[in-house]
Amino acid sequence: MTLSKHVQQNCWLQLVLLTKNLTRVAVCCVLFHAHVTWADDVNNSIATIDPYKILSESELAKKAYALYQEDFQASGNELKRLESTIKTKSDQLDNLGLTMTNSQLRDLRNEIDLLSSDLKYRQQKFLKDRNDRRRSDIQRILVIATKAVRVVAEREHIDMVLQNFVFSSPAIDITKKVIAVMDLQTEPDSK
Repeated sequence: MTLSKHVQQNCWLQLVLLTKNLTRVAVCCVLFHAHVTWADDVNNSIATIDPYKILSESELAKKAYALYQEDFQASGNELKRLESTIKTKSDQLDNLGLTMTNSQLRDLRNEIDLLSSDLKYRQQKFLKDRNDRRRSDIQRILVIATKAVRVVAEREHIDMVLQNFVFSSPAIDITKKVIAVMDLQTEPDSK
């Protein structure tokens, strides 16, 4: 291959690459222009909500949490009583263990073991029931919050509502409006 043919092929290759890059730039410009034009024509609006505020500040969430605490208070107190009983029996074993007969020691240890097993089972059941109830309450509140978001978005002509974000300007945060709509709605029958 002669030098001139090699130079011609190299120039041709550079021209093809330049054309591809220019095409990409042109496509990006067209897409950007289309996006800007679309945004100007449609007048889109975006808003944000903070689900953590909804779950902590709405009246519905506060009522659900109070009911949740009330419903599980008795079970929690029962677990504390059982823990206290086990501690009392263990202290009795430590303090009087040297003066007890072998059968008394064995009976007390068996009783402590049975109470400990019962406590462990009850604690696991309590935690499972409590967590299931909490998840259910959160899900129910978020369903109502989603309906309230739709109401606010339709009323204020908002095209998109974002939930998970790193930063949001207070000007586009509609969380308080959503909470206000939720507080006005009557809650469907719950547990």
